[in-house]
Amino acid sequence: MSEKHLIIGANGPIGKEIYSLLKESNKEVYRFGRSKIDQEDYICGNALNINDVLKAVKGKKYIYITIGLKYDHKIWEKQWPIIIDHIITAAKKEKSKIIFFDNVYIYGPQLAVPITEMHEISPISKKGKVRRIIHDKLTSVMNELDIMIVRAPDFFGGDANSSLIYNAFLENMIKDKKPLFLGNDTRKHSYGYTKDLARATVLLASDSKAYNQVWHLPCYQTNSIYEILDMYNQVLKKDFKLTVIGKKMHALLGIFMPMLKEVYEMRYQFETDYVLSFEKFSKKYPGFIQTTFKDAITETVLRFKNDLIASQ
Repeated sequence: MSEKHLIIGANGPIGKEIYSLLKESNKEVYRFGRSKIDQEDYICGNALNINDVLKAVKGKKYIYITIGLKYDHKIWEKQWPIIIDHIITAAKKEKSKIIFFDNVYIYGPQLAVPITEMHEISPISKKGKVRRIIHDKLTSVMNELDIMIVRAPDFFGGDANSSLIYNAFLENMIKDKKPLFLGNDTRKHSYGYTKDLARATVLLASDSKAYNQVWHLPCYQTNSIYEILDMYNQVLKKDFKLTVIGKKMHALLGIFMPMLKEVYEMRYQFETDYVLSFEKFSKKYPGFIQTTFKDAITETVLRFKNDLIASQ
C-alpha cells in the first residue's frame, strides 16, 4: 500500500494543521469532511455513512481522526460510536493505521496531578463517558490494527475559535469588551497550541513503535488564568480586568444558554489544578522543540485580531 494519508474531520483547527504539515513534507494527503469543497485532494462525505467512509479510506495507510462534533452530549452519544465503528471497519478492510486525536475528558473528576497516561479512567460527565466508549472500541482492536490515541488539553491557536480562552475571553478583548472566564481563577491549568499538537501528532504517526499506546501531547502549564490575561493584554496593548463567572451564576446562565450548560459539566477541570504530564513524549523525542508560550499566544492573538479586522 502506498503511504497515503487521510484526515477525517479535516476542517477543524487540528485537522488543518496536520494537513499543512503533511503537505509541506510532500506526503500524499487527502481530506474528508462534510463541507462541499471542490479540490482534488478533498473528499466530501459524512462519517455517519459507512459507504462514504469505506470510499474515503480505500487505499489510505494513515487515518487521522480529528472530528469536532457539535458540543452537545446528545449528539456525541448518538454519533461518536457510529463514526468510530465505521472507521474501524474501513481500517480493517484496508489494514490502515488509526491516529485518534482525543481530549482528556476520560479522566476525572478527581484529577491526580500531574495527569499521566496511566491516570485512572473514571469519567462522570456525559461527554467523558462517550470518550470512554471511543477509547474502549479502539483499544479492543489494537491486537488487529495499529492504533494510536493522542490526548491534548484545552488548546488555542489561530483557527481554534471554540477554545474556552477565545470565546468571550480573547474574543471580547479584541472587541474592546471585558473578558469572561468560567472557572476558578487561582488554579493551575494546562493548555496546548494547535501547531505544536499537530507537529507532535505527525511525529508520532510516523513512528511505527509508537502505536497501540496512549500519548499525551506537549503543552504548557499556567499557574492561573491571569498568565493568559496578562499576555493577551501585552499583545493587544490593553489593560483589561477579568470577570470570573462563579459556579452558581454559570449554572443559572446554563438554563437559558444550552452551550453554557454543556460546558458546565466539564467545569471541574477548571476548579482544581489540572496539570497534564507529557514526560513520556519528551523522553521518546527529546529533540522536539515547543513553540515558546509567548510566541504561541502572540501569534494566536494577532491572527484573530487580523481576521476580525478583515471581516469588518
